[in-house]
Amino acid sequence: RRGSGGGSGGARICHVGAGGDVRIRARPRPRRCARAAHAAADASASDADSAADQRVQKRSVYAHCALMSLANALSDMDKVCLSVAIVPMAATFGWTPAEAGAIQSAFFWGFMVSQVPGGAAASKWTGKRMLALGVVLWSVGTLLAPIAAVSVTALCASRILVGLGEGFSPTATTDMVARYVPREERARAVGIVFTGFNIGNVVGLLATPPLIALIGWPAVFYAFGLAGIVWVAAWLAIPAPKEPKNMVVPRVRLYELPWRAFVRSRVVLGVCGAHFADSFGKFTILAWLPTFFVERFGSTLAEAAAYSLLPPCFGIFSAGVASTWADGLIAGGTDVTVVRRRAEAVATLGPAACLVVAALAPNKIVAVLALTAALGAARFALASLYCIHQDLSKKHAPTLLGITSSVGALGGVAGTALTGLLLRFTTSEGMGASQSWGVSLFLPIILVYVLGFMCWQQHVKADHIKFEKQKRPGGDDEGKAASAASAAA
Repeated sequence: RRGSGGGSGGARICHVGAGGDVRIRARPRPRRCARAAHAAADASASDADSAADQRVQKRSVYAHCALMSLANALSDMDKVCLSVAIVPMAATFGWTPAEAGAIQSAFFWGFMVSQVPGGAAASKWTGKRMLALGVVLWSVGTLLAPIAAVSVTALCASRILVGLGEGFSPTATTDMVARYVPREERARAVGIVFTGFNIGNVVGLLATPPLIALIGWPAVFYAFGLAGIVWVAAWLAIPAPKEPKNMVVPRVRLYELPWRAFVRSRVVLGVCGAHFADSFGKFTILAWLPTFFVERFGSTLAEAAAYSLLPPCFGIFSAGVASTWADGLIAGGTDVTVVRRRAEAVATLGPAACLVVAALAPNKIVAVLALTAALGAARFALASLYCIHQDLSKKHAPTLLGITSSVGALGGVAGTALTGLLLRFTTSEGMGASQSWGVSLFLPIILVYVLGFMCWQQHVKADHIKFEKQKRPGGDDEGKAASAASAAA
């Protein structure tokens, strides 16, 4: 029966004994510890589901990182194939060193133009879409190269198209890393993504000479261009990872970007100087490396390509060391600015010292070892230069990289073209091969690396910057007036 005593309204249980006596006792209530156990079990199940979701998310993110690394490999294959094929192409069409330098530098004009629009577009339309568009553009430009080679102007136009497409790649991948990868894992993710450039160098240098020998130089462009089209199909077939709730970064429209704050920031200007130095050194060496071994040491084209393999191979190992070292220091509590500065010091002063040895090398073995050490040290920029944009602002990281990469592309244009002009001048002045290459290729790169180091150490810090809140003349009054008008409305 339902009891009413005790004020609890709880159930009662009646027991009638043999003598007719009736005993009433309350029904036992569930123990609090049992309820707590059920709650703990539910919480444990929820935590298990959350951990499983995190594992799935992490696998998706790093699968995309691997595909982005492959895209970067294809982009560098399209660059390095010309640095090898330029030798038989120049012999076929009778190009001068200045014309060969102009053809190789044409890529950087397109690369420079697309950086800032590519970064802004990645902020609005996602890095996944912009990377697919970029691979399509550079693959088409690569496929057109054999047809356009009959004219220096037409070939330069096709290389500009390649540069336009590849300009979308760094900003698109930076957008994805900034949105999906936490800070303590960022250098590792950046290392995976940008190590693709070294892999592309290795594959390009291995595959290009046999293709040229067996089929002819046009086959190189057709093979690498078609590989890019296949990659796009695979990339679009995989859904994008989910953006973590604690890392949601709003999409930004072009007119919302604080361009004036970007330009006025001393930190951004310092990163621009460092990016100029990095591209000046890296792209100039890679563009002229096979020609250097052919003309300086009399190597065959196949030997020159083989000698050019060791630097990017070592760069893959160096990138892994740099990213793991930087992430370990940050996870251990070292200030991020200190870590970035140490990495950038290795990435600039290290190559400068090694290039002095390469310029004075008495034989090709010493030159190969010195160039390998130089490009390996330069890979430490993955833990400094290619992480700093996400450190400054996750929201504007693609646009910031677009700005600094545009300045860096100027370094690629200047270094590649300047080397061709200096080679023509030093050769006409009767310099020997050793002196000519030392003055034309190595001396400018050494000086620019030192200047890049000074820019970074003087101006760059890894502190987060709120660009939208930087004061402008009359900005506060205008903001108050706008707020008052909005409230009145």
